[in-house]
Amino acid sequence: MSASWIRFLDLMIVSIWLATGCAKGMNPEGKVDVGGSCVLNSDCNQALVCTWDKCHDACHTSADCPPGQSCVVAADQSTVCQLTIETHCLYASDCPTTLICAVDQQCRNQCQGNVDCTPGQTCTTTNTCAEPKQVDSNNNLIGTVSGAGGSGGALGSGGTGGSSGHDAAIPDGPAQVKVMVNSSALDFGSVDVGQTSTTPRSVTVTNLGPATSLTPQIIQPSPFSLAGSMCTTLPASGTCTISVSFTPDHTGPAAGTLVVAGSVMVSLTGVGSPPADFTQTDHVDLGTILVGATVSGKVTVTATNPLMDLLCSVSSAGNIKADPTTATCPTAAPGALAKSASCFFWFTFSSATAGAKTGDEVVCVAGSVTKITSVTAMVVSGAKLVVTPAAPQVAATTGKSNTVTVMVANGGGAPTGAITAAITPANPEFVVSGTTCAVGLLPLGTCTVTVTFQPVTDGTKTAILALTDGSAPAGTLPTAATITGVATGSAQPTITGGPDLGTVVLGETGTPVTFTIKNSGGTDATGVTVTSNNTAFVIGNDGCTGMTIPRMTGSCTFTVTFAPPASGLPGVYTGLLAGSGIGSNPFNLPITATAVKPAVLTITPNPLVFEGIPVGTQSGDKILTVTNTGGASTGALTVPSALGNGFVISENTCSAPLLPAQSCTIAVRFSPVVVSQATWTFQVIFGPGVFATAMLAGAGV
Repeated sequence: MSASWIRFLDLMIVSIWLATGCAKGMNPEGKVDVGGSCVLNSDCNQALVCTWDKCHDACHTSADCPPGQSCVVAADQSTVCQLTIETHCLYASDCPTTLICAVDQQCRNQCQGNVDCTPGQTCTTTNTCAEPKQVDSNNNLIGTVSGAGGSGGALGSGGTGGSSGHDAAIPDGPAQVKVMVNSSALDFGSVDVGQTSTTPRSVTVTNLGPATSLTPQIIQPSPFSLAGSMCTTLPASGTCTISVSFTPDHTGPAAGTLVVAGSVMVSLTGVGSPPADFTQTDHVDLGTILVGATVSGKVTVTATNPLMDLLCSVSSAGNIKADPTTATCPTAAPGALAKSASCFFWFTFSSATAGAKTGDEVVCVAGSVTKITSVTAMVVSGAKLVVTPAAPQVAATTGKSNTVTVMVANGGGAPTGAITAAITPANPEFVVSGTTCAVGLLPLGTCTVTVTFQPVTDGTKTAILALTDGSAPAGTLPTAATITGVATGSAQPTITGGPDLGTVVLGETGTPVTFTIKNSGGTDATGVTVTSNNTAFVIGNDGCTGMTIPRMTGSCTFTVTFAPPASGLPGVYTGLLAGSGIGSNPFNLPITATAVKPAVLTITPNPLVFEGIPVGTQSGDKILTVTNTGGASTGALTVPSALGNGFVISENTCSAPLLPAQSCTIAVRFSPVVVSQATWTFQVIFGPGVFATAMLAGAGV
């Protein structure tokens, strides 16, 4: 090989090295700098890391990166500074492995929370990591922005000479058009085919640049449409709302895109559901029901198409209630029902009043479909036995008999069973002697029961006539009537009043107490007399002595007044009221009353002495104590408001009546004006003409 050929090969080797090594960002030592191609970390210069086939600066937070770069998590879980060429995207495939194309068309790490991002970054509402300055106050990416004013740039990049799509600031130079939306995606959930979403979804558009035309439009043939008034132009710094509706025309997922200002895109998604449709029992007639009875009813719901949000309830006139314990249809929250499947809505019916009941309904709703089942019933009152008279009376001579007949009616809406009549508990003086009720009664029917009263002793007797309906539920109490029988062998007195006539002061007269004598016997009481065996008990207003008291319901009255003598002793007095002339049944009624001593006031000390009080000065208080030492309460106390001879009252607690043993106090001072001995008689009045006295004495020096 010639020397020239060898030289040529040397030059080629150098050229190849320059073309490969230098092109990869190698330095003279053969290591690749930031952004250069690599396979291993050892291909990179110094502490650089090889990931995504390029050398990167290693980082812990974005503060470790050059300006404008973010610290991201690479595929091997290392954290590196994201190169500019790894930032922008239109599709997920434009981003390095493990990064996704976010709604602001920037390649970002995915996240569920801040812990999934590098320190200092936040997890946005679209589940991508971002720097704090790249999100708004609601944690939404600020990057969903249209940039214009240049040319050739990708959506959001601003183009040549344009503004950065994710930067909300307006740069210097020519006016730039920038608009931003508050959400990059609208999801409508599930909507029945042929139905329009109940509430449109909306995005808010903010203009960060000069006035601009928005021209919102939905691209791709889709079931999404603009709803309501549209904002087609937007002034500088202005905002407006764009609303979108979803009307699916087929079952399954649907997608579309809302484009604002020519380049800002909002993803639209929804699912078309088969139209909700189902069949439901039209009418439930519960037939005839007794008042107060509870019966169950059932409504059947069958899905013609799958139901996702079925909910059944009652629209009640007050007679039906849902029974969620047995219902298989959703009653508390919307639920699903498969196509052709059935569920059952159970309810209970009860009415406290009789009549035709037509106002109750079972309502089931699924999607836009509502079905109603009417519930009707005829409510009647049960058999009801009514006895007339309700409290029958019968009189008979002792040793003989008499009868009383009562009428029994069925006042209810249903027939009775066989009716049995009995005296309960058994009483030999009252006997059921006849009945026409044994076969039972139709509604409004009547029958009779006869009872024979055969007294063996004088007096008023009672018995319970119990009527039992054989068709009544177990535990139902019989219908009862109380029969009163009066044996007419003699008068039968009862006396009411007293017997305690209260407390009276010795020598005074108490309040009259009224006593009543009733003749409940079967014979009139004639020649009645009333007496007292104690002169302290005085009979007055005597409407009984010498009078005739009719049998059964007759009565008379008299009064007794307690008047203990002044010379008597305090204590409890007893007496006996005696009545005679009332057939063979006279009465004696013990009575009592209490006598007490009158009120007596004592004043201590007595005398009240002030010694050696200098003329022209006033003494301190000296206390008079007033005590009720009697047996009765005093009247209101009266104390003179002014005294004489230099004596004055400085404080007085004696005005209200004093109970026995109760006390009050009066404070007195002495103010002498001359050198002398002074006295004053002090009085406390506690009733008409009744008072207590004390002597006041003082020496002025």
